[in-house]
Amino acid sequence: LKLQLTHFSLGISTLPQLLPFLESGELVLSNYKTLFENGALSSLQPLEEVKEVNYSLNGLNLTNKQLLTFSGILTLLGKHFPASNFEAFNSVSLSAFENNRIFSLLLKAALVFFLTLLLVNFLAFDFYFGKSEELRAALEENNSSLNDLKDLEVSVNKKQEKVELLSAASNSKATFFLDQLAQKVPPHILLEKITYQPLDKPLREGKPLTQEERNILVGGTSTDGDAFSTWILNLEKLDWTTSVETLDYDYISSSTSRFLIKISFHEK
Repeated sequence: LKLQLTHFSLGISTLPQLLPFLESGELVLSNYKTLFENGALSSLQPLEEVKEVNYSLNGLNLTNKQLLTFSGILTLLGKHFPASNFEAFNSVSLSAFENNRIFSLLLKAALVFFLTLLLVNFLAFDFYFGKSEELRAALEENNSSLNDLKDLEVSVNKKQEKVELLSAASNSKATFFLDQLAQKVPPHILLEKITYQPLDKPLREGKPLTQEERNILVGGTSTDGDAFSTWILNLEKLDWTTSVETLDYDYISSSTSRFLIKISFHEK
């Protein structure tokens, strides 16, 4: 049955354990009637016919067939073992049982402790591993953003250099073209605006800015149509112009008209 023996007794040697809970020392067992006086057995009589007898031990109801077994339980729990030739064997058996019991409990407690420790360690590792992965992802994203920022900075610097070069060249060219136009404007023509390399399209959010390269828009008013036509012809004869196109020409009054022309030039 895989049960470990802790104590054994023979006969009725354990019955004195019940005496403190009984009103009298007379006990009827399964086939004997016993009488105890002053804690010692004084009489043991066999019974031919035994009827079931009920006893009340401190509120616990037992039959006469259960008394001997119950007395053995009290002996083991109270550890008041009667004198016998088996005291050494019972002592060794009880000590082995208690040691095995303690070892079993400690082993189970140790297993529970280490399993709990492993579980806590796993949860902590999983938590901090997740945090580490988040930080690593954030670091990679920041590095990527930093690289993009560096690339953007390089691109901006290159464009800025180009713009500065173009601006320097454009300012020089614009000054030259304005001087040439100013020299060719007749008295009957009044210039109101000059746009050097105007925008190709209106400004739109998210759209690149494009210009009409090698073009100048000139607008103003004229009080003499013949003088305006002559001025256009003179502009076309300039060595830096490729074409002169009249975009708009409207009469404001009988003697005055408003115009808008586009002068195209070549690099020189």
